[in-house]
This record gives sequence, structure tokens and C-alpha cells, in this order.
Amino acid sequence: MPASAPGLVGARLGTNGVVELLGDSTCMVALAGERAKFAREMNCGRCVPCREGSKQLVNLLRDVYEGEYKGGMLRELARVMRETSLCGFGREASRPVTTAMDEFETEFTAHAKGNCPTGICNQS
Repeated sequence: MPASAPGLVGARLGTNGVVELLGDSTCMVALAGERAKFAREMNCGRCVPCREGSKQLVNLLRDVYEGEYKGGMLRELARVMRETSLCGFGREASRPVTTAMDEFETEFTAHAKGNCPTGICNQS
């Protein structure tokens, strides 16, 4: 796809963020968790969907490491955040998680079974 606004919008990537190039050694579950933690820590706290939703997002991603991948719950939470948050930050806060799930769902499933495909995550 072209690195242009129309190209990014056409690929459902939007234009209000960054495009990251990731290698084979990037664990997408860990990356999604990092982005969710950023949303939890950096939101302004004004609206409930973003403030509480970002906390729930982090917790649901932690559950993946504990053996429970709740993809439906993650997607529903992301939908609520996207549709009801007051600002763009809240509407887009869950996007890295849903993008990772859309493109790398097998990694989420593998983590729930105690295996990081990249081998970089510490599994207990």
C-alpha cells in the first residue's frame, strides 16, 4: 500500500498515529500490552469509556498470559471505547490491540497456551 493518507485509510490504518516496522522477533501480544498500558497511563481521565476501558484492556491482555484469551470481550470493549469515548485518544486507544488481534490472532492463542511464538516473553 502507498504511504499516503488515502492508502492508509484504505487499509483501515487511519492517519492519526504512527506506522511501525516490526521484525520477526517482535511479540505482538507484548506490543499490544505496551500500547494498552500507554493508554491507561496517558488518558486524561475525563470520560469513563477511556479511563476505565483502558484499565480493562490491560487486564484482559494480562489474562492472555494466564491462559485465557477472551477475544470477543476484547473486541467488544474496543468497540465501546471507540464509539463512546469523548475524544480521539479514547476512540483510538484500543486500535493497536484490535489490529494485533486481526493480524496476529494465532500469537494470542499461542500465549494463552503458554507459548510465545517469538520466544521473547517470559511465561510462568
